[in-house]
Amino acid sequence: MDIGTQKDLTKPDAITEQILIILGIASNSLYNTGVYLSRQRYFKDKKAVSYAKLCSELKTDENYKIMHSQAGQQTLRSVQEAFSSFRELERMSKSGELKQKPRLPHYRTKGGLYQITYPGQAIKVIEGDGCKWLEIPLGRAGKAFFEGIKYITLPYPKRMFEKGQLETQTQLRGARAKTRTLILS
Repeated sequence: MDIGTQKDLTKPDAITEQILIILGIASNSLYNTGVYLSRQRYFKDKKAVSYAKLCSELKTDENYKIMHSQAGQQTLRSVQEAFSSFRELERMSKSGELKQKPRLPHYRTKGGLYQITYPGQAIKVIEGDGCKWLEIPLGRAGKAFFEGIKYITLPYPKRMFEKGQLETQTQLRGARAKTRTLILS
């Protein structure tokens, strides 16, 4: 079994682009909220907030609700991974394996964009006009905010038609969306 990552640069239509930008800002804000809670817990008792605790505390956050739940969970998983890495580096520093003192994960720039990652089970592959598309769902609040739009579509790269698609990560750069698709063949 081979696992690989394909990068594709796509130019979404104006509406999809605006939705992606809003989702990127929401993901960035959710990341910062997760970092805030984790830092406060660390300052209080030197412990890390678990991924499950982050999810339960932030499931009512407006940024979490606008995104599909699994995309929000992936953002919070990134926070948890950053703090797990910090804790491991801190342990190594105390034991003398690391000469530098590690620093707590930082906040991202306010109003910036952060990646939006959708696991494969959240994405539907649809066919039409001889092309395949990735149908990416929005959260309940996102559907209401975007006035009934339930999902966005991005082109499915032709070179991957025969391969199994596992996960899609969208990163926003200017007016273009870079889609990374982890494939399983």
